[in-house]
Amino acid sequence: MNASFASPVSIPSQLLDVALDELRTWGEKGRESIVLLLGQRSTERPGIRTAVLAEPPGVERGPGFVRLTERWMLRLTECCEQLGEAVLAQMHAHPLGNEHSTIDDHHLVHGPGILSIVVPDYARGPNDRAQEDWATYVGVSGGTFSRADLTEPFELAEGAGRVLLLSESGWRDARA
Repeated sequence: MNASFASPVSIPSQLLDVALDELRTWGEKGRESIVLLLGQRSTERPGIRTAVLAEPPGVERGPGFVRLTERWMLRLTECCEQLGEAVLAQMHAHPLGNEHSTIDDHHLVHGPGILSIVVPDYARGPNDRAQEDWATYVGVSGGTFSRADLTEPFELAEGAGRVLLLSESGWRDARA
């Protein structure tokens, strides 16, 4: 069953590059990873302003999974509250295809309306920005995801955005 999602979410092109670089870096080590994308929901056109990269402690990466601990998720909630932003989307890479797995449903961020973008081949493809190769899912009630009717989840925008490193012990600006 596909869920309808009205339009792409705006993201600064530099933040998209940061997200893909993070997925590719871990993918080259044979590990899955995740990037959380934060922004304002209340605007007419939701826009991503912040990319959050997961750091230990609180994140476990493996050849077929990435897990975030409950404590890491609590820090993410605190971060969102302080910034006045919400999780709009998450990007993660799979070793082969772009299907959303049950591991994704249980060990990543989930909630109604959150986009979950799966990038195949650990984001190492010849054109990793080819959004048509990605699969986009939208969170539905009950903590699961449904395939979204959205070929390209992002609309590229100008600007740099903010990049944060988050662990169980807190967060900091990645560019500082």
